[in-house]
Amino acid sequence: MKIALITTWEQRCGIATYSKDLARALRDLGHEVRIFAEQTDSAVGETNEFEADRCWRRQGGIISALGALRDWKPDAIHIQHEFGLFPNTRDFLDFIGYADDVAATFVTLHTVESDGPLAGINRHLHRKCDVIAHTPIAAAVCNGHYIPHGIVQVDPVETTYQPIILVPGFINAGKGQEEILFSYIESEAKQRLVIAGQCRDPDLLHRLNVIATHTTKPVTIINNFLPAEKMTELFSAADFVILGGRDHTPLSASGQFARAIGHGVPVLAKNTAIYRHHGGAAMLYGEMGEVRDSVDKTLIHALNNQSWVEDYLPEVKRVVKERSWENVAKNHVSVYSAGVR
Repeated sequence: MKIALITTWEQRCGIATYSKDLARALRDLGHEVRIFAEQTDSAVGETNEFEADRCWRRQGGIISALGALRDWKPDAIHIQHEFGLFPNTRDFLDFIGYADDVAATFVTLHTVESDGPLAGINRHLHRKCDVIAHTPIAAAVCNGHYIPHGIVQVDPVETTYQPIILVPGFINAGKGQEEILFSYIESEAKQRLVIAGQCRDPDLLHRLNVIATHTTKPVTIINNFLPAEKMTELFSAADFVILGGRDHTPLSASGQFARAIGHGVPVLAKNTAIYRHHGGAAMLYGEMGEVRDSVDKTLIHALNNQSWVEDYLPEVKRVVKERSWENVAKNHVSVYSAGVR
């Protein structure tokens, strides 16, 4: 099958990483994959691993990709959607109609809005094409197929770090780093807390640094985009990972969750819609939907009583095997095959 992936590519972007993993897995199953990528000045590390035709810009709309798609004559067109990439929903829906004249078209909604103005796409998109989402609740909201985020299994490496508790991901208010830091300070945990990610909220970063300098507990804050090799060092040193957040309307998968358990590291995750569907693969803390600005007693309890870490290791191994990229690619092929004309 000839599969056209419309996506960001070779960028510091979760969707670009996701698309490369999916493309590799589809190729390994014997399918021909070609990338129809965004034209951008921020592309990094072009590898020529796949043919990539940079034929559209988010400012000018995706319609410019049609000529290249018609020339290649794919069997399936698969678009990786994020609202920041395709801000004009009406133009995007128009493009789906044109694309479906070229080949059967599929859209992965990496973020699903359950209410608000952006939720309007859910009423229309599934009538024009097959929709894929990464969580069961997101798939139900957008009338789509549930295919989980794939997981790459990574062997641990030797590291000079002492055992740590790792909080990975962009530093912004929606990630709950302030709540995690306050709770850690109040806990009896002995490991160093490492918050590692690129800052998207300078005020929050300032507060975190002030708090970290006024505690006797060991805290390291890394404000930078870290390459995969550096993140593997941190995951290899981690006894477990904490992923915070708030219950809000966007429904999406967590790339950091996938990376953590791919490294064999158990996850302590906030009880939000993003993490509830992981079931036994993540230890949940906090009351459902509860928002705190200081400490969370259930998080402190999990930090004080870390016996849950060993209990979760078998479930981590099961989920890694179940959500391998080979299995995820096979699930995509099943959806493609049912829709291809």
